[in-house]
Amino acid sequence: MKHILLTGATGFLGSHLLKALIEQEYKVTIVKRSTSDTWRIAEQENLFSSFDVDIDSIEGVFEKNHFDVVVHAACNYGRGGGTVLDLIEANILFGVEIARLSVEYSVPQFINFDTFFSKYYKPELYMADYVLSKIQFLEWLKYYSSKLKVINLVCHHVYGENEGGGKFVYWLKENILENNKNIPLTSGDQKRDFVHVNDVVRFCIAVMRADLKLNFNSFEVGSGEVRSIREFVEVFHGKMKANGIGLEATLDFGAIVSNNEIMDVASDISESRNIGWSPSLTMEEGVEKLAFELSKGFKNDNNCNTNI
Repeated sequence: MKHILLTGATGFLGSHLLKALIEQEYKVTIVKRSTSDTWRIAEQENLFSSFDVDIDSIEGVFEKNHFDVVVHAACNYGRGGGTVLDLIEANILFGVEIARLSVEYSVPQFINFDTFFSKYYKPELYMADYVLSKIQFLEWLKYYSSKLKVINLVCHHVYGENEGGGKFVYWLKENILENNKNIPLTSGDQKRDFVHVNDVVRFCIAVMRADLKLNFNSFEVGSGEVRSIREFVEVFHGKMKANGIGLEATLDFGAIVSNNEIMDVASDISESRNIGWSPSLTMEEGVEKLAFELSKGFKNDNNCNTNI
């Protein structure tokens, strides 16, 4: 049984990873803060070990355990009102310490979750501080890859169940759930590769098992299909309405002027397919799955019944 050290387990992607790793019968240890909100992983609370990095020494975690793989999904998007120093601490310093200890304690494999935004970085673009911190951390991983097998997963626009506040799909969902008659949006011309979180998790497990010869490997993880944000929003809105939610909500495209955003992206998952993985959900299928899951919670919530 492989022992996995997972960071970011209380977040959106990390919680899905934790559940899948446990289902695949891996032994999992997570590191988090004592103040972390654990609602996403409450159902698995007795199925993994946990260390609080603001109480326990992170080096002590490595001293007490032998890890076969580190899966690093922790990050700070910079949306919560913190400082640039908070972002650097979370996205660079914490990750560097985990990578250093992985080398020191002979961990065979380090899997890092990266962002497609790094390919388009400019200081004036949206979330530039976050993207720059991810770029700088990747340079540290390349440095450590002389002694550590590093696998870098460049994720496109990940969406799915239990997404948190501050992200676009969550914001859109909340507006539709509230039946807002006028949901202000940009023109929606921005292009993205929308990939369901389940497919990202599947790829992480597939690459963990792959026989990779190089010490540094980087893969794009997406659906392989670029679609406009407008398409995604219209499909999502339609699926929610089909489940009886947001029947009076309307989409006001063009109400917001889009500034400093990446308008087009390239998506190439050919290398990812070469390890025997392929995305299992189209955008329409993934959105339908999300809308169905949201509708179950919506209809079971007595506080929401008046909106149906």
